[in-house]
Amino acid sequence: MAKTVTLKHIGYLVTGEVEVVFWGGDIGFVQMDQTEIPTDKFSKDMLMCSINDGRFGVERILSANLRILDLYEKDHVEFNRRIWVDGTKLRQRYFCRGI
Repeated sequence: MAKTVTLKHIGYLVTGEVEVVFWGGDIGFVQMDQTEIPTDKFSKDMLMCSINDGRFGVERILSANLRILDLYEKDHVEFNRRIWVDGTKLRQRYFCRGI
């Protein structure tokens, strides 16, 4: 006999890699620090703010390849989608924040 379990969706986990320019001018890739975004706060702006250099300390981020995971209660995680963000959108974000 099959059991049915209902889990509440509590948010999103954003992970991925970013293409960066290192301080010496070289270009490479680093793993982002993961960010949790609650379901009620999820937006395009919150998603853009989750893009980071994994505390590596780089000159700038050129692009990001994001993995969005759905978070449920009881530590259940499920893949949602992949999103690629080009550098133009990232530069606009930093300009708006005054960086």
